[in-house]
Amino acid sequence: MTAQPTPTGPSTPNGRFVWHDLMSTDPDASKAFYSALFGWDVQDIPMEGIGTYRMITAAGEGQGGIEPVAQEGIPSHWLGYVSVDDVDAAATTAKDAGGAIHLEPTDIPNIGRFAIIGDPSGAIVAPFKSAHDTPAPETEPQAGQFCWDELLSTDADACGPFYSSLFPWRQ
Repeated sequence: MTAQPTPTGPSTPNGRFVWHDLMSTDPDASKAFYSALFGWDVQDIPMEGIGTYRMITAAGEGQGGIEPVAQEGIPSHWLGYVSVDDVDAAATTAKDAGGAIHLEPTDIPNIGRFAIIGDPSGAIVAPFKSAHDTPAPETEPQAGQFCWDELLSTDADACGPFYSSLFPWRQ
C-alpha cells in the first residue's frame, strides 16, 4: 500500500474500499496480464521483507498492488482494504461477531495500520486506518480504477450482520 497524503479535504469515510492487493502465485505474470487488460501502470518497488511490491496506478491514482502470496499452497486472491477509525476495535468486533483474525493489527510505517480478518464464511477483508488525511474521491471512478467490490458468500445470512457490525454497510 502507499499513502497519497493530501493536506486538505475531508477524510475518507469509514466503510469505503480504499486499496486492493492481489496476492499472486506469479506476480510478474499477474502484472503483465492486468496491465494489458486494464491499461494499468504497474511500477516495481523493492520492499524489505516482501521483495518487490508492484504498485498499481490507474488514471494517475494509486489503486493497489501485486505481491506474492504469503504461504505455499494458497491460491491467488484479491484483498480489499476498508477504511475504519480503529483497526484494533474492528479486529475485536470481527472476532466477537464470529469472524477470525488472520493477521493481528499491524503497522505499516508511514502508511497506516491494518489487520486481515475472515468473515463467518471464510472470506477475507482488511480493515485499514491511514496514517495520513486522505480525502474521499470527488469524482466517479475513471477507466481502470476499482469501482465495485462484491462478496459471493456461502452464508449470506451470517455475513450480512457480520459486516454491518464492522462497517456502516446495510443489506
